[in-house]
Amino acid sequence: MDNVEVYFNDPTYEIIWDHDGYSYGQGSPGGENPNQASPTTTTTYTVNMSNGTNSCSASVVVPVRYPEIVITDNTTDPLSICAGDCVDFDIDAVIVTSPAKEPTYSNGEISPLVGLENIDLSGLLCTDFGGCTCSDGSTVGFFEQCPSLFPATFEMNINIEDLNTSMLMDGELTNVCIGDAFILNGDFSPFEVSLLCPGGSSIVLANVGDLSGTTLFGACFDLNATTPISGGSSPYSGVWQPVEPLTNLTGCDPNGVWTMQFTGYFDVGGISDILNLPNGFFNGWNISFDDPPIEYPATVSWDPLTDVTGGNTSSPTICPSSPGTYTMTVEDANGCVSEQVPYSIDFDSCCVDPGNCDDLDCNNGVESWDGASCSCVSGTPPNTDCD
Repeated sequence: MDNVEVYFNDPTYEIIWDHDGYSYGQGSPGGENPNQASPTTTTTYTVNMSNGTNSCSASVVVPVRYPEIVITDNTTDPLSICAGDCVDFDIDAVIVTSPAKEPTYSNGEISPLVGLENIDLSGLLCTDFGGCTCSDGSTVGFFEQCPSLFPATFEMNINIEDLNTSMLMDGELTNVCIGDAFILNGDFSPFEVSLLCPGGSSIVLANVGDLSGTTLFGACFDLNATTPISGGSSPYSGVWQPVEPLTNLTGCDPNGVWTMQFTGYFDVGGISDILNLPNGFFNGWNISFDDPPIEYPATVSWDPLTDVTGGNTSSPTICPSSPGTYTMTVEDANGCVSEQVPYSIDFDSCCVDPGNCDDLDCNNGVESWDGASCSCVSGTPPNTDCD
């Protein structure tokens, strides 16, 4: 592994690693430990800092995970064959360094509605006798007020760092769920609900006007749902189809900060409107994935290689000249793990061609070959062969 570095900005201290006793020397600020560590199991490395009177320590855990060999044998040919025939192996052998998983990530914090708490109406009133042009392009007369829509948002993040996939594929983002949200002095109808992935791409889960009522509880937007949330009612507990499909985020790097966001705009025309502005809280959400494994093809070899075509693949063709055992060895590229699988190929005696059987003739009866000799099932000998 690459060694961690340690720095301690106090010239009176000595810094010493526990595992190998390495010291940077009295007064040294630290740096990289030059002795390479090669743990074979998950190991905690601790460094101690001391000036002879006071001391402290810090530790780092280095997880060690061995790759897993996964062998899938799809061979359909029998391993008992006629002499001169071949076996076509169809085997998949991969090294899995991180298995597939279906994780759910959550944030249970409470987020208040923000944006409406410090509204400043100054500048909205036209004091020009000739009228004014507002920021939205509209015009108003003297002492009239420009339109005054102010945004309000709920927003909450989830930081993800351990997904196997580095780019979302279709079907890997499976659902997102709202824990609990409520509004006072109004309802949810002015709000659009959206999901932002790391990097900034986003999708709309619910449009303005899709929601009503003052409460959301356990509302989930699912990959396979077919009912839009506009067809539901408060508190919208259940599974709903998002306005824009979750697959629209395909291509996004899922490791990073995800954001669930409610955004609404409110017209504030004066003090009375300010006194009746909505407020509320957003209490938690979660997001789930179908995360594929990290895997790569295994290194494969066969022994013996006699009569083997494709001996460095997991799907060779073997045409044995005699019965025998062929062993497939599977290992990862670094030689950390390996596995041997023997395959015994036999010759079926019933396949042996009886040839001429001493001029056996069953006189229009039925001949039978038992794998070793001919005999008459009906009729009587002699004269002619039994094949």
